[in-house]
Amino acid sequence: MKITRTGTRLADFTDIAFLLLCAAPIIISAFLSTDGTTNTLHIFGFSVPIRTICFFRFYTGYRCPVCGMTRCFTYMTHGDIASAWNISQSGAAVYFLCIYEIFYRFARLISAKFRKLKVFRIIEAVLIVIVCFSVVFMFIIQFFLH
Repeated sequence: MKITRTGTRLADFTDIAFLLLCAAPIIISAFLSTDGTTNTLHIFGFSVPIRTICFFRFYTGYRCPVCGMTRCFTYMTHGDIASAWNISQSGAAVYFLCIYEIFYRFARLISAKFRKLKVFRIIEAVLIVIVCFSVVFMFIIQFFLH
């Protein structure tokens, strides 16, 4: 199948969109710190505490599927993998998926040959399935642990 110029532009746009969507939370988490309950934004010499409220947890008493994701990303970005894992196992999986997507999408943008390699698309699909399964599993399992 021949890739047309329009198809290439659409693929480039998709790669750029995924690249930005995956890089943004990791870059933002580099400016955050956490004590496990409160995140603090550090920028331009100022420190601003950020208290987040999970409405799902507030109304139901259960953690939502992405509870702890910000703290997990903050710990992961600062190299504290054990604390990130304790906060959210599925968050750690999402973080690794984001890292993979950043490299994968960047490589697709700079190399036309890389676009044709199916092995990286298969790895991406497997990672997405693992992440989705872990998020859903961790969400459901909490109902049986209480």
